[in-house]
Amino acid sequence: MAEIDRRKAALIAELEISRGEIRSATRACEESFNIVSILRRNVVNHAKVWLPSAVLGGWVLSKLLGSRRGSGGTAPKASREERSSSKAGMWALLAAAGKISLDFARPALIEMVTDWLHRTDFSFISKSRKTPPSSVAPSHERDANRNGASHSQPTPRA
Repeated sequence: MAEIDRRKAALIAELEISRGEIRSATRACEESFNIVSILRRNVVNHAKVWLPSAVLGGWVLSKLLGSRRGSGGTAPKASREERSSSKAGMWALLAAAGKISLDFARPALIEMVTDWLHRTDFSFISKSRKTPPSSVAPSHERDANRNGASHSQPTPRA
């Protein structure tokens, strides 16, 4: 009987391992079919290539759509209403393409702006008091003093 129980436990353990492998393979398959997440990850990882490419592609697209001309004047001239509706369609297409490209580039843009903000010195307090940066305490000390705490000694309460 003990042999059957050991064999049963081994088979159950093997079944759990197989189920785990199936779950991980299913997740990998789902991720490989999720084109939007793949594209967003690619845009975030290669923002320096995607953003100039999007600008250049938009410029080329606007030049191609903006320069629709007839072949040597043989085609009848379009009325004013037809020309304005074709321009409106072109602008709508460009707006839609811009929105889609901005949706894909948003994570990269947010990351670039936050990196820039972290690198930029926004110490307005020291500029308004006109004190040199060396005499200004580090921000964590200023925050501790502002909250009533000190790094060296606790402040007594009255």
